[in-house]
Amino acid sequence: MGWITTEEGKKKWIDERGGKREGSGRKRKGVTKKVSLTLSEELWQEINEFEGTVADYIRELRKKVIETEELKKVTHIKHLQQKINQLAIDFDAPILVIGEDEELI
Repeated sequence: MGWITTEEGKKKWIDERGGKREGSGRKRKGVTKKVSLTLSEELWQEINEFEGTVADYIRELRKKVIETEELKKVTHIKHLQQKINQLAIDFDAPILVIGEDEELI
């Protein structure tokens, strides 16, 4: 903190606290792009009632879609496992067990 002389010869008080500093401020969540959305009044009402920004709403919605798709995959795999196990019992063959932490594509 202290007084400095500007290029114009004027005295100016400089406070070293605050202001723009490297690494300060809110961290970016991504790339900013301006968009225009045309949605129903009901959907805008839902977005406005959401505690967060429109971007937060979209992120949350996307997260739920991904979780739903993952749940569908797990449910499908468990259904397939049940069918295979039933066939194995019907044909007196070994039962297939798929571990929960194994990944199927």
